[in-house]
This record gives sequence, C-alpha cells and structure tokens, in this order.
Amino acid sequence: MRVVLRVTRPLHIKGQPYAAGAVLSMAPVEAGHLLLSGRAELVAPEQLAAVNAALQNEVAAFVGRERHSGIAGTFGASYRQ
Repeated sequence: MRVVLRVTRPLHIKGQPYAAGAVLSMAPVEAGHLLLSGRAELVAPEQLAAVNAALQNEVAAFVGRERHSGIAGTFGASYRQ
C-alpha cells in the first residue's frame, strides 16, 4: 500500500528537494513520519488508519527489541536513583 501526501512546507527527502504543493506517494510508516513533521498532509484522509497502524507496529517492534535485549526498564531505574 502507498499513501499519498501533499507537501505543505518545502522539504528534502534523501537529498531530493520538494516544494510546497508537491504530491508524494510512499509507504505508510514513512508517510507517518512525514505527517508528524508537519511538512505534509494526507491527500486521502481515509488512509490515516493505515498510517496509524504502521506507526503503532513500528513502535511495538522497537519495544519488543528492547524487551528482548534486556534494555527495557534500565533507564527508568537509573533515573530514579
């Protein structure tokens, strides 16, 4: 699935400049990061669910890696000391 975005403020992606008004198509997780930057908007608002799911999956995978590696919880413990 590809998500279609409209650039609202000039930006660069992988060294390529895009002016305001440019229309981009990208993977949902990439689109989510760009939306969170405030430099783009969804062309089709019904794609928001796919973007949210992709971002949630990315966070869940990251948290799972932390738990598996034994890192989770160590930062909070050292901070409270």
